[in-house]
Amino acid sequence: GPALGAAAGGGAARASAPAVAFAPPPPPSRSFGGIQGGTLAGQGLAGHRPPQQAGARALPAFLTLPTMPTMPAFLTVGGVQVKAAVATYWEATGLGPVLFIYWSKLAPFPPFSWMQWMAGYMMGLPTFYKYYIAWSLFSALIKRVVPGTYAQLSTGTWLGILKSFNTNAYNEEVVKRLQALLLKQAELQAPRGAPKPKLSQGALDALSQQARADPVFLDALGSTTALGMWHNLERTPLTDESLVQDLPRDSQARWLVQALREGYIGDVAMAARESALEVAANAAADTLGKLREAVDSAAFGAKNGVLAVGPGSSMARVQEASVKAAGAVEALQAARDRFAEAGGRADGSADRGAWQAKLQELSLAHASAPAVAAELRRLSQSIADGGVAS
Repeated sequence: GPALGAAAGGGAARASAPAVAFAPPPPPSRSFGGIQGGTLAGQGLAGHRPPQQAGARALPAFLTLPTMPTMPAFLTVGGVQVKAAVATYWEATGLGPVLFIYWSKLAPFPPFSWMQWMAGYMMGLPTFYKYYIAWSLFSALIKRVVPGTYAQLSTGTWLGILKSFNTNAYNEEVVKRLQALLLKQAELQAPRGAPKPKLSQGALDALSQQARADPVFLDALGSTTALGMWHNLERTPLTDESLVQDLPRDSQARWLVQALREGYIGDVAMAARESALEVAANAAADTLGKLREAVDSAAFGAKNGVLAVGPGSSMARVQEASVKAAGAVEALQAARDRFAEAGGRADGSADRGAWQAKLQELSLAHASAPAVAAELRRLSQSIADGGVAS
């Protein structure tokens, strides 16, 4: 009796204790987006887990697959048709949820967080701004991929409007485009590593007047043919045969390239070399001036017993300035040689008259200042002694 009562009491105690049980493994399901697992079958696309049995202990986290997410909020903003189309692809392909699982792990960290914030911000903008941003991105893409077609559509439309209502405005716009093209061609004339030359305003004005006097040439520059090949003209020297090797002999494109070669490229090359010579001369003058300053400083130190030659000393500055000055003088000589090879005279005889007239003007203007007048007389003596030093 007592034993049976104790046994009964023990059974009652065990019955009153909370039951400890593990939830049975979920049944297998079909793959969704390339992921197998029963936990995905009960979760669905709404992102809810199935209710667990009362008193059952959940499976460890490493045995369960991530919860299937819903569509991101920024993908559900917009019109009804757009939202429906996104939802259809999101649920039908199975690729969206899988990608979003990985995206949710990267989104908290920059730059992914910035991209998500920007996407959500743009989708929340008013319709006009969204269309404007979309058009800007589309235009930039078209300009990058097919620059000739983009120029024909955008620039060609504007030039056509100008030509229909104001011929003078059309001519000036085409002349501006020609000036920009000639500046690009001048930069292409410079050797690799050398400073890019710039055409003087006088040279640009002369070439512009030559173009204004040729209406047939201006019409050809504003045609769709020219606009379609304009990006190649800006990137390739006009002397390169690749510009015309695939063009028919009687085509407008070949005629335009030949007209640019015969009427403009020679003057552009000469002006570019003259500009390069001027740039090289200015660089040589600057470096020689710094060398003189370094030599004066070292000479002053030597007179006062400072004869250090280590780093940071006056002799170290002389060494550095002398190396730079020697390189600048060599570059100047190379620029003079290229200018002479192109048919120019490196002695400055073509501009000597204007140079002397300007010096005379300055001498008269500063005659009352003896120190300034003395420096101007020294400059006048320099050209009298032979002009540019060889």
